[in-house]
Amino acid sequence: MALIDSPISFAHEIKAAEVPLPPQLPENDIVRDLVLKDLQRGEYYLLAKGMSVEWDADDRLYLFRVPQAFWEGSSVPRASLGVPLIYEHIESLMPQVMSALFADNPPFEAVSRPKTKQNAARASKDIINYQLDVMKFREELRKCIKEMFVYGTCYMRLGWRRYKKTVFKRVRRGTPTVTMTNGLPVKSYENGDGKWMTKSEQVWVNEPYCESVHIRYIIPDPKLRCPDVRKGGFLCHREYMGVEALEKAFRHIPGNMLPPTDYLKSLFDQPKESPERSMLEGRSTTSVMNTGISSLDLNMEFKAMPRYQEATSDPNRQELEVVEYWTETQHYVLLNRKLVIINEKNTFGEIPYRSCCFTDVLDSFFGIGIARLLKGEQRLQQGVINGRLDDLSLRLSGCFIRLRGSNTPAQQLRLRPGGIMDADTPDGIKMIEYPPALADAFTEVEASDSRAQRRSGANELITQGGQQGPSSITRTATGMNALSAGVGARLGYLIDFVCDLIFIPALEFFQECNSKWLDEETISSILTDELEHDYDGDMLDVVNANLKFHMLAASKAKARQALAQNLMPMLQVFQQQPVLEAMQAQGIVVDWVEIAQAVADISEIAGTQKWIIPMTDQQKQALRMKNEFNQQMATRAIDNQHQLQQIQATGQSQSRTAMLKELMKGLVEELKEGADPLDGTPPDTDTSAGAQT
Repeated sequence: MALIDSPISFAHEIKAAEVPLPPQLPENDIVRDLVLKDLQRGEYYLLAKGMSVEWDADDRLYLFRVPQAFWEGSSVPRASLGVPLIYEHIESLMPQVMSALFADNPPFEAVSRPKTKQNAARASKDIINYQLDVMKFREELRKCIKEMFVYGTCYMRLGWRRYKKTVFKRVRRGTPTVTMTNGLPVKSYENGDGKWMTKSEQVWVNEPYCESVHIRYIIPDPKLRCPDVRKGGFLCHREYMGVEALEKAFRHIPGNMLPPTDYLKSLFDQPKESPERSMLEGRSTTSVMNTGISSLDLNMEFKAMPRYQEATSDPNRQELEVVEYWTETQHYVLLNRKLVIINEKNTFGEIPYRSCCFTDVLDSFFGIGIARLLKGEQRLQQGVINGRLDDLSLRLSGCFIRLRGSNTPAQQLRLRPGGIMDADTPDGIKMIEYPPALADAFTEVEASDSRAQRRSGANELITQGGQQGPSSITRTATGMNALSAGVGARLGYLIDFVCDLIFIPALEFFQECNSKWLDEETISSILTDELEHDYDGDMLDVVNANLKFHMLAASKAKARQALAQNLMPMLQVFQQQPVLEAMQAQGIVVDWVEIAQAVADISEIAGTQKWIIPMTDQQKQALRMKNEFNQQMATRAIDNQHQLQQIQATGQSQSRTAMLKELMKGLVEELKEGADPLDGTPPDTDTSAGAQT
């Protein structure tokens, strides 16, 4: 048995000299006093603002819980229906937002900055996408967004952990060997029979993680005036952990002062250490379990037991309070408000939490959620509908008038099948006549629905799949396009807000953590074993990649579709001969591999990154043989062309010689006949001319 020998005290006034400036660390006693004072101040500030009461009201509104009412002076129940207006709006917006955020796989794009290779950027993007899948980032973000809708503000914790994990594998007994028997290979096992067996081994897990944190578990800086929790001076996160959780969360941190495991287990022996109670997490459930759920605890049936209460009798599974205190430079952890177990620098360089709100309020950290935005409309609809049902109940059951002093029963009169009422006169008992029922109640509910849709952004296209009431906007394609564009604009603004404050900062955090702590063995295992992606570059280029992240949300899908439609004309331009000649004159060429990878990146078909792969040795040999054959065929074609040219030249020479021979032969014959060799004049003409002369 053991108790932590460090009593809680708030009397000590912290002096400036006792808290050194970073990177120096204060003493553990000063750290304990500092954490407790800031925790108490932040918790009291939230209680003074009534945040805990507002969060309880938000839970009741979301669960549309209404206390049972009774008619005055009787035990007759009145209409107490809960109208799920807020529930309907939240559950209608959730699938729209999630499908828009995760419309693609991966849901983000990593663009390489200068001095970062493109293949390293793709490998880093694949690693982060694999890590998101392992840490269940989609589910944690879904819980964050739902808390944002209900309470107006949400938190997500990011971090890095390293721990040992037991991995089980199925192997065969013995060492396999292959021997040749009668010219055939025979497989056998040495030191075993070759049957299956289970083998376990301890491996180190080195990975980032994320988790959605309930709004009651975080105490932010009271002076924070924007929705980004990282910009606060400090943040306190209250948790309740057992021995195993403490070992896994803090034992791997260098410089931890976590006591030995045996000492931690002894804290739960009598007289044992009791966990400190949180004032923000509701009252104890002991009275509720003894007396039942009262009208003030309408949502208790959906709530778990408060974390500071014992849920088991197993001492190894009981928990103590753990308060984590974060600043940009320091990280303190306090066990049960008494023992400092972490007093180190903040290795992340920032508060490792992300926050967002549904509607931000100027000069305030906490925002407005759908529950607070529509609580008036839900209560109005509940009042109108329940009042209408009460009126209907009075009309069906009736209310009677009894003459004073008449000989009639004195007790309350109720209508029932087979009932008998005694009276002295026919008019001694008669039913009250009511005026006609008003139809304005239903009109008021419809008007309330319209107001709620304008405020939350979830109109009838989202909540009901179409326009339900009489409206002319849906009669034409122009009206439907305008209505859909309005819905897309409202959701697009909300999606961009979530991306800017949670999604993209989380991706940047994971990339920075990978560059600091992800080892080469883990990178190689993820790229080769998990993703089947052959990366032939330097692993340092992957961890040192400088990336810029963009979301591929549905609000930006139109731009991607336009790019996909204009891609083929752009490729045809690059294939034109004048363009190629102009590029060659400038000393540049088109990298078709990068263009193909870009096409794969913007496509929505899974596995497009595997379309382009390196050639195998057989393919390289076949290509080499094909090139040699083509070269031989080209050489033969050139030789054949030379031979044809020679033949043509020889034929033309022979033809000219034959023509010259024929010409000379004709001249000789003319000379023999006595013709003039210059003009071919016959000899008779020449003689007569000379005689005449």
